[in-house]
Amino acid sequence: MKDIPPDGIYYYDALVIVAQMLNPNSWQILEERLNPTSPYYDAFPDRATKETAAREIDRAYHNALRFADEWLLERIGRGILVAQTRNPVTGEIVKLHRHASMGDFFTRTTDHMHEARSMRPPIFFERENLDSAVKEIAPPTTGHVKTPEQTRPTERELLEPKAWLDRARKEYPKQRNERPTAYIRRLHGLMQKADNVTKPWKVESTVRVRYYEALKTDQQTVQKKRKSPRTV
Repeated sequence: MKDIPPDGIYYYDALVIVAQMLNPNSWQILEERLNPTSPYYDAFPDRATKETAAREIDRAYHNALRFADEWLLERIGRGILVAQTRNPVTGEIVKLHRHASMGDFFTRTTDHMHEARSMRPPIFFERENLDSAVKEIAPPTTGHVKTPEQTRPTERELLEPKAWLDRARKEYPKQRNERPTAYIRRLHGLMQKADNVTKPWKVESTVRVRYYEALKTDQQTVQKKRKSPRTV
């Protein structure tokens, strides 16, 4: 015995169809960018910005499913859609009351929708019933969910090499067991890849000299603070 009749459609599959129809301009983009290897992420300069962009895509995707979920539930409540399930004992098809709590049958939240689909008994609709209901979805000029389609890394502030080095020492601090020579080499490598430095120092020795100059300045600043009289 199959879970649902041949003319039935799982609730989750109906959810995706509605999400696609409510967001015709963004759904395909969202699905493509859910893949972490999508070319979309090549435009981002570092791992942190890529992860931020991926979280935005994931949030937009689940928001789209949430809107679709609300759309389905509202039509069920009005009697436009009829949710059905199968009695696990008798195998009989049972129509759920339109005001029944769907949570009594399965977890509806989008974070667990894939898991919910595999639970028994499944919730489904007749395909003809769903096809009729979704006809009322007028193609919008823009999707319900704003996708970061045009979102690209904002223009980063261009820094002079010395200013870049000062910032890099804060963003990429020296590790506890990292030798100074290794740290300077790491900073030099980061500078060559950076897109926010006006003119990277090509020679590692330049970074070394500027690094020790910065350390000396830091030490002098600390000493001045220690010598300055305390105010009560």
